[in-house]
Amino acid sequence: MQKNEAREGRYSHPFTDVPAWADAAVAYMYSSNFTQGISRDKFNPGGLCSLQMYATFVLRALGYGNDFSYQTAIDAADELGLLPAITDNNDFLRGDMVSISYAPWPSK
Repeated sequence: MQKNEAREGRYSHPFTDVPAWADAAVAYMYSSNFTQGISRDKFNPGGLCSLQMYATFVLRALGYGNDFSYQTAIDAADELGLLPAITDNNDFLRGDMVSISYAPWPSK
């Protein structure tokens, strides 16, 4: 995402809990179908991000949105070679997010 595209675009989202500083980025991600929040009107910006959530986000951003479901995101990301050696979804840490983000991404 380019910052200007998110800031200057006319994107929207249904979430009532997004702080003003994050509004444009969340609206862009929602409009691009990268995120759907935790419910119809909640994004939960202060919540923890799980491996399942981040795998879903990355797969959608890479264009695999129709090739998996939220429930199968971890397996799909693993099959594509995106996951580092993470054995427990409960121990998903910032370093794991960086490892996934810098993994050689497969081309679709």
